[in-house]
Amino acid sequence: MTPSAKADKVDLLGRGRTQRGGDAPFGFSGLSGDLDLSHIARIASKKPPPGPVPPETHLTGPNLILHFGYPAETHKVLTEDGYYVTIFRIPWSPKLGPANESRPVVFLQHGVLQTADQWLFRGPGRDLPFLLSDLGFDVWMGNYRGSTYSRKHAYLSPKKLRFWDFTWNENGLFDLPAMLDYVGAVTGQPSMFYIGHSMGTTTLLALLAERPEYNRRIRGAFLLAPVAYFQHTWGPLAQARSIAPLLTSQPNNRLIGEALPRGAGNMCVGAVPLCALVHNLGSGSSPGEYNATVFKILFGHYPSGASFGQLLHYVQILVSGEFKMFDYGPRENLARYGQTTPPFYALSNVRAPIYLNYAEGDPLSPPKDVLRLAKEVPGVRKLMKVPLKDFGHVDHLYATHSYELEYKGIIDIMLVMPPAADLTSGDGNAVSGPGCEPEGELQASEVKRWVG
Repeated sequence: MTPSAKADKVDLLGRGRTQRGGDAPFGFSGLSGDLDLSHIARIASKKPPPGPVPPETHLTGPNLILHFGYPAETHKVLTEDGYYVTIFRIPWSPKLGPANESRPVVFLQHGVLQTADQWLFRGPGRDLPFLLSDLGFDVWMGNYRGSTYSRKHAYLSPKKLRFWDFTWNENGLFDLPAMLDYVGAVTGQPSMFYIGHSMGTTTLLALLAERPEYNRRIRGAFLLAPVAYFQHTWGPLAQARSIAPLLTSQPNNRLIGEALPRGAGNMCVGAVPLCALVHNLGSGSSPGEYNATVFKILFGHYPSGASFGQLLHYVQILVSGEFKMFDYGPRENLARYGQTTPPFYALSNVRAPIYLNYAEGDPLSPPKDVLRLAKEVPGVRKLMKVPLKDFGHVDHLYATHSYELEYKGIIDIMLVMPPAADLTSGDGNAVSGPGCEPEGELQASEVKRWVG
C-alpha cells in the first residue's frame, strides 16, 4: 500500500569528507581553505514559511496524535533503578476502527535530545506511526529518561544532579527493557517490531548485547542511521576529534547535569533557515528534502533534554573508535565492571533480525562504520541504503520523500515477516510462551489514556 584523491576541502554539511581523517585542528583555522558553501547557501537562502506558527509546533505528543484524528494513550513505566519513563500509543487507526483482534506491535524509539514527538510532526500519510497504524499495527513510542516526558524518579528530583547521572547505557539497559516488557504485558505479545533512530539504535544494540534474552522480544529491528562507531566521520565531528580528548582525559571530573532542555529551540521558530543550517551542520541533510514548515515545528520540540553523560559517552566512542561502555576512570571502572577499563559491548550476542538503514550523506552514521557494524552483528539480515547521495542523519525523520526513499522498503518487509511464533531467538528458542512476561510492571505503572 502507498500513502497519499585527497583534498583539503571541507563541506560543513557533509557532502564532502575531510580526506585527512579529521586530524586538522579544531576551530576556524581547521575549517579554512576552500569551503563548499553552495550547500549552506541553498538552505540559508530559503525564507521561513509565511503566516502564523503551525499549531503542531507547541503540541505535546499525545495532542499531536489527537490533532491528526487518531486515538492516543500515555503510559508511565517504572524502571528497575527508579525512573518513570513515558510511552505513547496509537492503539488503532480511525481508518480501521477499534477492532479487538490482536494487532502486530511496533515500538519506535527516538534519538538524543529528542522525544517521541520526532515521529509525529508531519502527520498521516507521511510519518511512520500513522502509516503503520493505518496498516493495522499497534504503535508504541518510547521516551527516554531525562527527556521532556520522562523527568520523574521514585525519589530523585530533576533539579538534583544525581537525577542526571546517567548515559545512554542506562537508557539501553534499564529504560528500554522496562518499556518492552510493559508493552509485551499490555498487548499479550511476547515479541514486537522495533524502529529506532540514532541513539535509539545505539541503545537497542547495547541491550541485546548485554542482555541477550531480549533478542526474543524483537521480531525485527530497523535501525535508522545506526550509531556505534565514528571512525570514518567527516565535517565538524571529525574536526572535533582533536579536542575531544580534553573532555575524556579526566573522566573522574566528568560533567553531570542536563544538556539543552526543552525550550532552547523556541527562538528558532522565527529563524528557521539559520537554525536549520546550524542543526544540520554536523548531521547532514539534503537541501532537496528540506521543508521549512517541518523545521519550524521541529524547533518547538527540539531540543528536548538530555544528560551530559549521554553526549560524553558518544565523545568517548569518537576518541576510542570502539563500541564500549562508559569510561568512569580506572577506580570507578573497577568497582562497576571488575576491570580498570570499560568493557566492549558483546555485539556477537545481537542475534535478533536486524536491518541497517543508512545513507551516504550521514556523518553521524558513516557508511564505512555501518559496514563494520554489520560484520560484527550476527543478526544483521540486510543493509538498506537510502538511494539519495546527500541524504543525511535527520532526513530519516523529516525528508520530504522519506516514504518513497525509505519507509516503503521498511513496511514491505514488516508486512511479510512471519508471525512471532515462527521466529527463533539468538539462542535458538522459539519466540513464544510466557517466559518473557514481566513481573510487577503493570502494578508499578501509572497509566493515562486519551481517546479521540
